[in-house]
Amino acid sequence: IQKVIELKPDVVVLDIGLPDMSGVTVAEEILQYAPSTRVIFLTENTSPEIVRAALHTGAQGYVVKSCAAHDLLPALDAVMLNAYFVSSAATAAGVRNLFSSPVVDH
Repeated sequence: IQKVIELKPDVVVLDIGLPDMSGVTVAEEILQYAPSTRVIFLTENTSPEIVRAALHTGAQGYVVKSCAAHDLLPALDAVMLNAYFVSSAATAAGVRNLFSSPVVDH
């Protein structure tokens, strides 16, 4: 979180499961202190509740690790265009209606 505040990157790729705190909590703090930074979750968790919680933080991307070879670059492209990206393995259809911007899924 401190490095994001200091460096203000365009994009942060973040896992849900972190050793000291939840990735959801980290994303909330990142977006509080660096609101122009875009967050993409990269995780193996495909629970619809977790996907929704992650995207409710303000994150714009959710990529399932097993799909990363195919999905990570399109996710980066999408969030840089201010769209949302959710891997189809993460039940994109179940979260599509949460956002006014387009959701890109693969």
